[in-house]
Amino acid sequence: MSTALALVPLAVFALAASRGLAHLASAALAGAAVAAVVATGVAGFPPAAIPRALWIALPMCAVIFAGVLLREVAPPKVEPHAETDPRAVHRRLFVACFLLGPFFECAVGFGIGAMFALPFIFAARRAGANAAALAMLTQCLVPWGALALGPMGSADIAGVPALAVGKATVDALIFTLPPFLLAFWWLVRDLGVPWAQRVEDAVWLVALWAVLDFVGDRATPDAAGIASCAAVASLRLLWDERPAPKAILSVAREYWPYVALTLALVASRLVPEIGAFTKAWKVPTAPGLPDFAPFHHASFWLLLIACAAARGRLPPMAGLWAQSKRALFAT
Repeated sequence: MSTALALVPLAVFALAASRGLAHLASAALAGAAVAAVVATGVAGFPPAAIPRALWIALPMCAVIFAGVLLREVAPPKVEPHAETDPRAVHRRLFVACFLLGPFFECAVGFGIGAMFALPFIFAARRAGANAAALAMLTQCLVPWGALALGPMGSADIAGVPALAVGKATVDALIFTLPPFLLAFWWLVRDLGVPWAQRVEDAVWLVALWAVLDFVGDRATPDAAGIASCAAVASLRLLWDERPAPKAILSVAREYWPYVALTLALVASRLVPEIGAFTKAWKVPTAPGLPDFAPFHHASFWLLLIACAAARGRLPPMAGLWAQSKRALFAT
């Protein structure tokens, strides 16, 4: 019965949205109104629960909106070179599926990690179901996707510290990462995976887990995921490619929005003075929920960097407004 009631607002939204994209906003409002009526009038939830639910949902929606906007104005670009050596192909696929893809998934979410990995997968002459399955491996850190929207929201709902939720999620990776790695080896078995290469893959995956565990003890999940992926991916690229300083600077310039996002989140979570400054102004929320610090929240940094990235890449206001509307509809 409860499942059927939960589907009523979704049905109203789908019916209203079927009229076209221009009516998505009114469809969302209609669905929200029906949800409130069903929750209070049919399911028996007290009316006071609605403001609490809104305060939990709005920060999540803000992260989704700002993340989609950043993806629109600064999509990750990649031009991989075709490789012929099977071991080199294997290494590039591993980096794309388990390090770089998860980094962009942690930063933005919504499958952007898979989209980033696909050019590497296609360059390795993978296609069809095999390519799609490899791209899905980028979701191995999906709890930290979209700046850990799930763990951060769960912490608010359950009323427990975000660090505790992040730590428990890291512990669960002990059981979830090995199947992802086994699936990867099976999908690239035609390359011939020697045991030495498998050991190397396992070492790097353990390193990713260890760094995530270390950072997760000190920073909330919204910063821990993106910082850990950035650190291990950078080390791996330096290890494999041995790039010249000019090449490193060129990559940093190309991906500066994501570099800035990582540094801003890590600094605001790990440097006490910066954290205290960003938390100085708080907005009271619903009873039983912590006060909301807008300048400390991940959505603020996402939106700030997205607007900065749009400067110079889009026409002044019209372009930013057009991308904002697309992000709002996606949210």
